[in-house]
Amino acid sequence: MRNQGVWIMGVTTVLISLFVVLYMGNHILSLFSQPIQTVTAVLKDAQITCSVSGTVVRDEDVLPLPEGLIRFSVREGERVSVGQALAEAYRNSDELQRSREMRTLEEHRDLLGYVAGHSTAVTDISLFDQKIRKALADILYSVDSDKLPALPGQTRELKALLVRQSYAFDDRNPLKSKTREIDRQIREISQSISASTALMADRPGLFSSATDGLEEVWTPSRLQNITVSDWLELSEHKASQPDDQAVRLVRGWNWHYVFSLPEEQAQLLKSPVQLRFQDGTEMMFDIEHISQADGGVRVVVLKSDEFLGQYLSERRIGAEIILSTYVGVRIPQNGLRIDQEGQRYVFCVILGSVVRKNVEIISDLEQDNYYLAKHNPGDKNSIMPTDEIITAGKDLYDGKIANK
Repeated sequence: MRNQGVWIMGVTTVLISLFVVLYMGNHILSLFSQPIQTVTAVLKDAQITCSVSGTVVRDEDVLPLPEGLIRFSVREGERVSVGQALAEAYRNSDELQRSREMRTLEEHRDLLGYVAGHSTAVTDISLFDQKIRKALADILYSVDSDKLPALPGQTRELKALLVRQSYAFDDRNPLKSKTREIDRQIREISQSISASTALMADRPGLFSSATDGLEEVWTPSRLQNITVSDWLELSEHKASQPDDQAVRLVRGWNWHYVFSLPEEQAQLLKSPVQLRFQDGTEMMFDIEHISQADGGVRVVVLKSDEFLGQYLSERRIGAEIILSTYVGVRIPQNGLRIDQEGQRYVFCVILGSVVRKNVEIISDLEQDNYYLAKHNPGDKNSIMPTDEIITAGKDLYDGKIANK
């Protein structure tokens, strides 16, 4: 019996030891199979936006073209002055072609005259290259910032530099003889062309050869004190096919962007309003009018004096209104936690320990896989850039030794 008791005690001891070994092994295996995973917190810019589809309104007039084959005397988007020829009509295609040749010769003659009296000769080719690069940079800057009035002079300057460069090392100075030859060619062509009918600008403005039939529907005067019902009535008008027998002159520098917006969003607008158009251009507008609410909707009229030429041919165009811009700490979706009181928090790994940090989420900026938390750099207990946010781990609690 005594041997049997010893045997039972031995078996029991072995089973208890095996249980302890299995339990500890399972615990250790669990630690290694589910290590803590982290993502580094970073600062991120984010914006609250709303999308709109608005109407471009300009102060524009439609001018009928004379009968015949038309040659435009100005380019699309060019700003013209009173009395400047916009287009000329010719009786047949031969006369139209000769008029184009004459226009090219006249432009070249004027350029040679400009070069001849522009400045003294320059013989340093590197200096020419510097001047040409600067002229190109000036043109690109004017295009990018919509400084249209400066473009004609800058383009002329670039052409003059290129011509001067071609004659820089020619001692014979053939400019005068070349000009006389061009004058002779112009006289010959002019004598072979019958008198043409010209369309002259009776007011200054931006020229456009395209019309849409809505020039007299959407006018700045109709935007004054516009109501929601006015907006709906005007929006029923549809654009027509461009009229090839008419052109447009857009007066002034200002243009309007008009759209409807839910009442609660319209109340958030403050002048100036920042818009991002569908082509990526961002610009600021002044608020000219916000209508009374009707059916939960308001009509917003914005005004700008920039980029008029860029949207000269647009009537309906989409945009995003940038309501607010935030800078916050990016929180991965699988790192955000909520306790029983509804407090949102994250666990971070700091100096080898798990640390809980409460966060305040900017709810309007929730994305598919992350949130944006308010950044409070003065609060050491707040979430900070470079913090290691735990996204996966087992049995986490504040103060636990981290196992990564």
